[in-house]
Amino acid sequence: MNTLGFMALDARSVRPYTLPLIGAAVLGVAVGQLGSAGYPTATLSIAAVIVTMLVSSYLFSLDERSGLDTLYGLVRLTRAQVVIGRYATLLTAALVSTLLGVLAYPLAAWRAGADAWAGLPEAALGVWCGVGWMIAIQAPVCFRSGYTKARFILLVLALAMFCVVMGGASILQFSVATQSGLPGWGLPALVLATAAALVGSGALSIRWYRRRDL
Repeated sequence: MNTLGFMALDARSVRPYTLPLIGAAVLGVAVGQLGSAGYPTATLSIAAVIVTMLVSSYLFSLDERSGLDTLYGLVRLTRAQVVIGRYATLLTAALVSTLLGVLAYPLAAWRAGADAWAGLPEAALGVWCGVGWMIAIQAPVCFRSGYTKARFILLVLALAMFCVVMGGASILQFSVATQSGLPGWGLPALVLATAAALVGSGALSIRWYRRRDL
């Protein structure tokens, strides 16, 4: 089974909760709209962080409650394939929820008196990279300890990363919209740093997951 096959397993696990996830994303966007008079990027950040956090928590807790870690071994999935597939699932969830925030962003920008499109691509990419960092930090903890032991740490990390994601996206959006000198290398450097963080995180998760006694 390859990465896409494992992502299909994750999608099948999440499917019964699709509507609650959509509801959480819509609620996040609505909260972002209500509170985004000065920070339209909140619309992007809240949806992406909430959905990715919920998907991550559900999948890792399901692995533990239903003994899926053992099942993965029975269907000849290596620990590395499980880790890579889970990262791919979470990054996809982050991308989809960020795009949902993009659809709602113009209204938030209009309410804030800002250009509805200036800086939006940069802000969206910044949010996705920020959530990528959240995944890079949280996933190794789950693969090492399991969801039950790590859930409090995950919540604290999620709240901290939300502040970082929204702040970073706001800076990116403001810099581009006002043409205030965002370095040309800034965004590529963020993307490369995020990719490096995910690769390093994935390698650490594989190492810890292989050592974990299931």
